[in-house]
Amino acid sequence: MQEYQEAFRLDPDVFENRSPFGTALEDSTVADRARYHYNLAKIYAKASQNDLAIQYLKKALEEGFHDKKKLEQDPEFQAMRDLPEFKQLLASEPRVL
Repeated sequence: MQEYQEAFRLDPDVFENRSPFGTALEDSTVADRARYHYNLAKIYAKASQNDLAIQYLKKALEEGFHDKKKLEQDPEFQAMRDLPEFKQLLASEPRVL
């Protein structure tokens, strides 16, 4: 997670445009992909990029991330908790891919 945060600090578009992790994701487990997308959501939430944070939270939930209590407790999501999109994610049961 620290390396991801440092990469984001150096280049805020790194995960959207130049991430070599995409090919590694193809070889990882679904749980690994869910955890990766959850961590990206935290990074974007901390940077106040709520749209991208929501996008990656949706991906994490679709890939089987089940611990919605973390969404309510992780400090990175504090500023997002009153957003309708965030509340909708907490209330929904995403279809796992």
